[in-house]
Amino acid sequence: MRSRLLLVASLTSLATAAAAVPTVADACSFPRGVRRVDTLPPDRAADVPLNAGVHVTYQTFGEPWPYEQHLTLRAAGTTAIIPAQLIREPMPWSTSVTLQPDGLLAPETTYEVLDTVPADCLQPIAECPAGAPAVIATFTTGTTIDRGAPSTGAVALDSAFEDADASGCSWGASRLVHRIAVAGARDDRPASWLRVRIYDAEGRPLTGAFSLDHLNRIDNPLAAVALGHECTGGPGGPPSYLIPVANDQVIVRAVDLAGNEDTAAPVLSAQTCSDFDADGDGHQDPPPILCDGGVGGGTDSGGGGVDGTPGGCSSARPGDGSVFAIGIALGLVMLLRRRRSGVGR
Repeated sequence: MRSRLLLVASLTSLATAAAAVPTVADACSFPRGVRRVDTLPPDRAADVPLNAGVHVTYQTFGEPWPYEQHLTLRAAGTTAIIPAQLIREPMPWSTSVTLQPDGLLAPETTYEVLDTVPADCLQPIAECPAGAPAVIATFTTGTTIDRGAPSTGAVALDSAFEDADASGCSWGASRLVHRIAVAGARDDRPASWLRVRIYDAEGRPLTGAFSLDHLNRIDNPLAAVALGHECTGGPGGPPSYLIPVANDQVIVRAVDLAGNEDTAAPVLSAQTCSDFDADGDGHQDPPPILCDGGVGGGTDSGGGGVDGTPGGCSSARPGDGSVFAIGIALGLVMLLRRRRSGVGR
């Protein structure tokens, strides 16, 4: 009875898991519309420098940006709009917007950030009209001007190869995708207030400046800040969410609220197409079979023999007693099985 219950439970779990697995259609059908990702300074921030700007990141899923003067700033309790310039930096699937006041902010003053863009409208962006100005964040200034550059910290580049047509979508090309993670960024204000801007190896900007939180979010839908390019050509080209980077080298620089930037950040090299697909056929090469260097020191040549002999690798680990010891252990297991099968005869 217990075995039957376990079987039923296992089948139920498998059915539930199968129902949750995304289909090819899900992977190829991207969302549309606009979503406000984050605002800097964050809501209720204090001791904001007097030369700070307001920075808002939107996710736009590749659609044209229809909004004009949508962000405004005012002192709390007033209706007068602070004179400021609106700077928009589009990316393939995101738009970074900076509202930079024409002069310094007043010290020890609370400000309100207003926006007319809908916060979360997942339908064609033409059907997401601007609304009435709404307060999306407040912050309070300190008494100082920020002129010091932040430190970007440790930057990790994670490269992945996507086979041609492996997704089942119509892209029709193999592609290399780079994702970036930043850890240990530092500033004289909270590191969570920092943004990053990505450049190519020659210092040309590939992206606008967007928040560290947006970059490092593991739930970042459909890799909105992934970089990449084709490895082998195809009729459809790479997916539209990839930020093009041609030579697999980037510079990642931290930027603070006042626009001070880490100019000491080095050029970083990611993996290349040939690292994954040496023969250029559009498909990832199989991983090499490596021997355990601590046992026999042999190298594998595909023959499946014993480590240390031509064409073989051993499954033994250093110090575990060699292949002969494994053979003895297997013999004992077989002997015990035979003894148990003879009980009760």
